[in-house]
Amino acid sequence: MDKKLHLLVLLLFFSSILYTGCLENNNNNTNIEGSTIEGSPPVPIISSIKNKYYFGDIIKLDASQSYDTDGEIVSYIWDFGDGTKAAGVTVEHIYKFENEFDIEYPLIYTVSLSVVDDDNLMNTVTQQIELYPSEYVFFLDQNGLTVEKPSMGKERVKTPMLSGLNQPGEIVYTLKKPVELLQCTWKATLYLEKNFFSMVNKVSIVFYNEKGDVISDGMEKTGLNTMWTKKTIKISGLIKEKEKLGSIKILFFGFLYSNKLSILYGDEKASSIVFNFRN
Repeated sequence: MDKKLHLLVLLLFFSSILYTGCLENNNNNTNIEGSTIEGSPPVPIISSIKNKYYFGDIIKLDASQSYDTDGEIVSYIWDFGDGTKAAGVTVEHIYKFENEFDIEYPLIYTVSLSVVDDDNLMNTVTQQIELYPSEYVFFLDQNGLTVEKPSMGKERVKTPMLSGLNQPGEIVYTLKKPVELLQCTWKATLYLEKNFFSMVNKVSIVFYNEKGDVISDGMEKTGLNTMWTKKTIKISGLIKEKEKLGSIKILFFGFLYSNKLSILYGDEKASSIVFNFRN
């Protein structure tokens, strides 16, 4: 009986050892699985960015406030939304204006920043910005208004046989398609040529919207001196609110012999009208 009891005690002892070993082994497996935790992705942050820019501005973008909680960021990739990309913590970009006047502004671009950390995890943030034209430049030539500087030439101003102060000579430029203008200032530079005996004492510019209403005008007095044959006239004004430009009329007051006054265009003598939207 004592022998059987002894064997039973030994059996229980070894059974407890085996059970304890299995339990420890299971606990070890649980700890290993629990320690295999996937890393946290980095956090991208775009700082030093505004919502509104003008074409031609140098836009500085900064990602230095981005961070990674369990490591470090190893890559910064920028996408400017215009087909171009760049890499780096800080970058600069310029959006180019293509002289497209039949587009309604502002244009919306989406800037994205993608950051990658040392665990090869990536995260992306986006931000929209508005782009406005800084200016429109129209050159005058015999075919009307153009965005490209024409070759050298001149256009005769239409005048009566002998115009007086109440019968100005004029030239009208009608746009093929109305151009949307935001609030802006404008400046016209006109290179004039006349014969010795004609007299021009005042030049006026009138801007009309697509309905024919006056949206802005300006005037420059040239004096009563008739001795000049070539002269540069500069006139400026303001478009007070958003309008669609339909036509421009330039008026010349004085005593003008028929077809003896011309506007020069092309090369250095490129008569132009500039609309500046930054002011």
